[in-house]
Amino acid sequence: MELPKTNLSEGPLENLPKKPSTKAWNQLEVNQFFGMVKELSKVICKEMKYFSEFELTSIASQLNRTPKYCLFKLREILATGTTKRNNWGYKEDLIIKQEVNSQKRWSQIADKINNTLHLGWKIRNGKQCRDRWRSILNPELNKGPWSEQEDITLLKMYLEYGSQWEVISQDLKFRSKEQMRARIRSLVNLNQKTYEDDTTTLCRVLQKKTES
Repeated sequence: MELPKTNLSEGPLENLPKKPSTKAWNQLEVNQFFGMVKELSKVICKEMKYFSEFELTSIASQLNRTPKYCLFKLREILATGTTKRNNWGYKEDLIIKQEVNSQKRWSQIADKINNTLHLGWKIRNGKQCRDRWRSILNPELNKGPWSEQEDITLLKMYLEYGSQWEVISQDLKFRSKEQMRARIRSLVNLNQKTYEDDTTTLCRVLQKKTES
């Protein structure tokens, strides 16, 4: 059976519509998006908190996003009161601190935050709450200088497991993954020689610390 012919004269392929993006928003995009939404709110005389996907269809098309994705971002901005990414409020932190010792799952803590503070919108999820506790709120976190023994443990684990911070944290329970990542980067920057790759540098640093 002969396949139907495609009429390429109708327009160049680059003019075909692109698939809507689901990548993370950068700060410039968020600011542009919220500015457009505020302007639309004035034009149609409707408060932003009452917007649905329908009102955001045109803006979503201009930003190469889906209306659903735009609505979620708008709700996130309205719920947190800021366009800054990953911004946590005092009341959100307070709920995590209060609930973390109650043996509740992280997803349940996220649900309480969403239902109590965000009109039931799913602004926070369990992973975000867990990371917030482990990286920022846990009072047992060691935020002081790294000891030689911590450096040795970190280097050994990193050279064996790479950036599997969850695995490494089993031996460094009072350091967050952000701290571990930053420490590795610092050790490389402070000790790396010209034309030396990161692994070689870290092996040399580990050997020096072990022998000292």
